[in-house]
Amino acid sequence: MSLLCFVDQLSVPGTEYLVVHLDRSLVFPSVNHVRAAVNKVGLRQGGSTAPLVIDCVHIYASDYTAAAGFADMARDFRKRGQTVLFLNMQPQVEAVFKGPDDAGSIVNVHGGDHLRAVLHGENSLYY
Repeated sequence: MSLLCFVDQLSVPGTEYLVVHLDRSLVFPSVNHVRAAVNKVGLRQGGSTAPLVIDCVHIYASDYTAAAGFADMARDFRKRGQTVLFLNMQPQVEAVFKGPDDAGSIVNVHGGDHLRAVLHGENSLYY
């Protein structure tokens, strides 16, 4: 089973960012592959600086292991000063992701207006 992951380069006035679209649930063992692919996009296409948005609209299920892996990935992005945001995460997935994320690294934005506000610093990234 292969992962469908594609990337768009978008912008809002003053900010260019990348959007990674994932096509399925995030569960063990695929999370390692997904995490590596997302990290590679952030480093190569984002130059370790462009904000990266992970579109979660098609993610309806996850497990604790996947959530822990993504929390670690989000901390890696934060350490290198690169913003990573999760867009339109389903409530049941967001609940699972909050479990292992003791540092508050997983930031779920709800829709385009919220995303634009966060990218422009009008909304706190870590709440």
